[in-house]
Amino acid sequence: MAATDEIISASIRTFCETLHAHYVKLPILDESEPLPSMRPQRYIFSTSTLAAGIWLPGDDVHLVCITEDRKQIFWSIVAETLGLEGQETKECSPGVMKLAWSALGIEKAPQNTAVYLHYALLPPDFAIKDFARKDAVPNLLEIIRYPTSDRKTPYMRKHIELARRAVHITSTTQPHEVEFRSAYHQLHTWARSTGLLSQALGLLNGDTLLELLFRACEPCMTIENPSLLQTFFRDASTYLEAAGLRPHGISAFLQVLQHCDRIIVRHGGYECEGGVAALDLEHFTVGRGFDLFLDSYEDFLVLDLETWAKNPQARFQIQGEGFLEVIKHLCNGALSEMENGCDASTSPYRAWPYLVGEEGSKLCILGVCDGRVLATDEVDAAQTWLASCCEDKEGRIDAKAITKERARALFTAGLEPNDSLTTPTSTAQESASSSYLRPFSLIQSRLRWDPAHLSTPYEVGYEDRFDKSNLIWRSLEQWAKATEDEEFVPESRVRTVRRTEDKFVVWDREKRVDRTGGV
Repeated sequence: MAATDEIISASIRTFCETLHAHYVKLPILDESEPLPSMRPQRYIFSTSTLAAGIWLPGDDVHLVCITEDRKQIFWSIVAETLGLEGQETKECSPGVMKLAWSALGIEKAPQNTAVYLHYALLPPDFAIKDFARKDAVPNLLEIIRYPTSDRKTPYMRKHIELARRAVHITSTTQPHEVEFRSAYHQLHTWARSTGLLSQALGLLNGDTLLELLFRACEPCMTIENPSLLQTFFRDASTYLEAAGLRPHGISAFLQVLQHCDRIIVRHGGYECEGGVAALDLEHFTVGRGFDLFLDSYEDFLVLDLETWAKNPQARFQIQGEGFLEVIKHLCNGALSEMENGCDASTSPYRAWPYLVGEEGSKLCILGVCDGRVLATDEVDAAQTWLASCCEDKEGRIDAKAITKERARALFTAGLEPNDSLTTPTSTAQESASSSYLRPFSLIQSRLRWDPAHLSTPYEVGYEDRFDKSNLIWRSLEQWAKATEDEEFVPESRVRTVRRTEDKFVVWDREKRVDRTGGV
């Protein structure tokens, strides 16, 4: 069964029971519900988009456990409960552990997402009723006191604030739940199409988009009919830094907002309903987003990955996570760190988060930030660094300077999203298709070996030899490859591929649809 926010919430409740923890269901505690008497005390909160009831596939899930247990004991309990003894259960950052979706009892995991469990020690004088009160102030320091020793572990303060912030957001937006959810979903489509939102290479994720929408719109939620989208596009620029965007993210976001502002003003301004409606957020295409990306920069760098790995899983690892990690390091200032011995204060490049290419070859287009001219020695330095990243690997990455016209040509030749399809009805992602359609042989290889598809059953529809209007369906697992197999079906007769569970089409020859992802 595919994960939804309702299914995930139910799974979290079961997960809490196994940890002997109390699941604090937001927006507020039910005052009539008696709290269980337990020792040690453990309270688990969901945060961010899941707590707000607007979670979408592609968003991470964050849980905060506020407990009397000391950290080492708590992680030991988690490992024992989940059957992870003897396995590597290190924190991915201070006080945070990344869990498999199976820990929540969800086997069909949403692609490109993760579950994070945050640990925080229960502070003295902690009152759960006061903590989750609807009228409580959102400032953590006005609610609880911390011992001096907690200065050495500031992440505890941060993790409790995550839960407290979730309480505040859900309580504030509850009277406008429908409007808030609609606004977030439209902005989610728009932000993905403009390349701003992507788990792998974007400048935003679901958490920061939610925080930005809430900060911009919180003042107008005191009125009866708030115009959330109008308020967002008018005021969002004021809250970019507070929402956690890095300097280069702020710059890119402002450029996109300026484009939207011109459209809104041209259609009557922010006080007119037709202003924001003219943006057509739900149908904002990746093509429009890429044009905005090109208009934001003067020089461009393309990273060209080629792999000759014969093992399909190794090939997908190189083209997938391996290539994405290299791109992220380069955009985060790897060259500056190598040359200066310190982190770059701003990103030298911004990656367009949708990769171009076919099986065995991938291209990533990067815009050169701050209006810099891409010098030859910078390209040479990037090439040297990329060569060091590919040592002992069955692949190579080349760096080349390209013009804006060449970047546009690469896009029109066949752009494929590196983030898997998150919303089946998303026009924005379907628009990433081009005149090029990958053949069934490549689709079959991807669905068989790509880790993102291994847990999903698919079936192939091919035309009957005697009645071409009739499609015969066979599971992908049973599909015969050898030409001598008596059940062999020529590729020319294959018409479509769909998910077995919900019959959602992921590849269709006649309609030229390919939703299998680009990594």
